[in-house]
Amino acid sequence: MVFQVKRIDLESTLCFFLRAFLFLFPWQTIWIYREIFVDGVKMEYATLGFYATEILLWAAVVAFIIWYWKKWKMEKSKWKMDFRLTKDRIFIFACLSLISYLLISITWSVEKSLALQQSLRVMETFLLFFMFALGPLKFSEAVKWLALGAVLPSLLAIWQFFSQSTFAFKWLGLAEHIASNPGTSVVVGEEIGRWLRAYGPFSHPNVLGGYAVMVIVLILIRLKDCKIERLSFYLLISYLLSLISVVFFSFSRSALLAMGIALLLYCLIVIKQKKFFYLLSPISYLILSTIILTALLFPALKVRVFTSSSYEVASVAERARGFNEGWEIFKTNRWLGVGAGNYTAYLQKIDPTRLPWEYQPAHNVGLLFLAESGVVGAVLLLLVIISFIIYHLSLVRNQESGIRNQEIQTDARQRWKIIVVFCYLGFVFCYLILAFLDHYLISSYTGLVLTGIFWGLVFKSAREVVPNSSTAG
Repeated sequence: MVFQVKRIDLESTLCFFLRAFLFLFPWQTIWIYREIFVDGVKMEYATLGFYATEILLWAAVVAFIIWYWKKWKMEKSKWKMDFRLTKDRIFIFACLSLISYLLISITWSVEKSLALQQSLRVMETFLLFFMFALGPLKFSEAVKWLALGAVLPSLLAIWQFFSQSTFAFKWLGLAEHIASNPGTSVVVGEEIGRWLRAYGPFSHPNVLGGYAVMVIVLILIRLKDCKIERLSFYLLISYLLSLISVVFFSFSRSALLAMGIALLLYCLIVIKQKKFFYLLSPISYLILSTIILTALLFPALKVRVFTSSSYEVASVAERARGFNEGWEIFKTNRWLGVGAGNYTAYLQKIDPTRLPWEYQPAHNVGLLFLAESGVVGAVLLLLVIISFIIYHLSLVRNQESGIRNQEIQTDARQRWKIIVVFCYLGFVFCYLILAFLDHYLISSYTGLVLTGIFWGLVFKSAREVVPNSSTAG
């Protein structure tokens, strides 16, 4: 008897890993191999651990490297040394330089193990970006699995809000949060009492809100494709409605602001595009759901947005102190910073008298990065951003040239331009609002993963609007 071994389809395997990662990464299952407690209270930002979804991530990385190498060999009829400084190579060099600098910062960090963990997670962020931006998984497929992965977290968050309770389940990374306990994220007011904010599967309601906003923006970009199937169209609308509810139940100010801008931008583009007949229903659903939720939750929203309680005033004051503190740390360590992921460790070193929960990162991604990486790290990050913009604009110009060469109809070309603009505006307004009003996008594994996925898919979406167009760099 002869057994035949079925050849493994590398592209399908890579796509499977990426789909599974998009579906599962909201769940915070983690193997913690170091915890530090002070007076019986856990130092959250001193924890070392390995997330279960990192197994999928690194499996995808191995498959991607092999797939990309084989693809590159097939496209090159004759390999030869080529040392030209192309735009894509400059971008990759900038990414490698930043990662290398963060790894080098281990040498002057207070907690070297934290610096190593943070540097590796930043590297994972860039790897995710490249896998989604350059890999075989289509934008529509990625958004579908990202939206499917948001269903259970959304249902959990909605249940948490209405039941005003949570439960612990370590195998899914869920922790119990009791509204009456100090440190639990709540909305407090004289008229409304004490309301527990929804956490979902995440460590904080703000992370839940940011996750929901990024998925909302990517779904809105997907809805701009008029070739979308009717069933997929209405499924995405249902996902949007549940995610909008999740943003409201998280009561995250930054997420509410970012979502409002995203929905407004979507409405403006629909008006500009003049596709009312096809696109009127999503607008009506989104506006109606937003109005209903605002009316129902207005007393709590008023307290959160206008800080009309002593609890909220204290929260804002604490953030302001954090900004001043972050700026002072940066001025003291201007050039090299305190080391990747070492903000709270350095804070504890210079002021060991505080209570454990008072050691928090500055609630601003830019300021936190400056304090941890200094001017040198900021320059390298700026090089990454500038080289990425130049590289991507060159691809966009080549694609637009390909559209003209194919003599595609004017309305299709106009639709392509609108979607490209929406991608950038959606990213700039929504991501930057989340980044400059909180710290989790670089201080946590989940935030860094969201950054890599969002950048990668925004990059991919602008290149896939018109099929079979030139995308050569």
